[in-house]
Amino acid sequence: VPPAAIIATGTSKEIKLSWVEPVGASTYTVKRALRSGGPYIVIASNVVKSTYTDRQIHPGSLFYYTVSASNTNGESSNAVETSITAGLPSLWSQLDIGNVNVNGSATFDGVIFRLEGSGMGLDSTKDEFQFVYKPLKGDGVITARFVPQPGSQFSTMGLMMRESLSEGSPNVSLMIYPGKTNQIEAPAWQVRLLSRNKTNINTAKSNEVFSLNDPAISWGRLTGSVWLRLQRKSNTFTGFTSYDGLKWTTTGTITCPLNKTPLIGISVASGIKSISSIFQLDNVSITNAL
Repeated sequence: VPPAAIIATGTSKEIKLSWVEPVGASTYTVKRALRSGGPYIVIASNVVKSTYTDRQIHPGSLFYYTVSASNTNGESSNAVETSITAGLPSLWSQLDIGNVNVNGSATFDGVIFRLEGSGMGLDSTKDEFQFVYKPLKGDGVITARFVPQPGSQFSTMGLMMRESLSEGSPNVSLMIYPGKTNQIEAPAWQVRLLSRNKTNINTAKSNEVFSLNDPAISWGRLTGSVWLRLQRKSNTFTGFTSYDGLKWTTTGTITCPLNKTPLIGISVASGIKSISSIFQLDNVSITNAL
């Protein structure tokens, strides 16, 4: 039988693969394609371990991998393919903002951005989070769908436009965050606009709140998808929330004098200093990005 559960992790320098070994396998053949379903080319044969590192890559390119197993009886069929980008797509970058205790990371498989982030988020004068971003020129809109669920009930995640990578930078964010309740493991999940008009001042929250309910919330857990959209028109920023990506609800409008070339992207934080959480978002789109 073919190998199972191919796992790929990518950087701009290499892509690491691992898989579950089938019983009786002696060696493996690693194959790669530039589109889903192939055609595949063999990039390594007679691999004896269930791991392989591909260093013949182009930063920002998307690759599709499969693996077959062999023994004295012959070669198996191909495993179910997996996809990964060598680092992030062109012009995208990632960085831990502020004094985080656990390093974050970000990957993209052609559909889903997978972010790992720690830190306390945006509730003070000094931010702590993982940021995946690209430059924006002038006005623009970013849209993304949060894919449930985060690893921490203290997590915050959302969309951001930010002047710089400094921890106290002016910014506007549309965030999903856990509102306080009497039960620490069953927060009141909400969406709200946050902003910092000047460097190193406290983050302000808009008065408008979108309270998340069914189908996104089950027993205090963020178990359903949530769509977010953050729009900039000059110095006016508007947030939108949706459960299905079709029907949108305005989730606040604020004025903030950000510069004309901010950074735009995704912000995530575990809400815990010493532990990171995993976050996944798909359907990410940006208009007017450089």
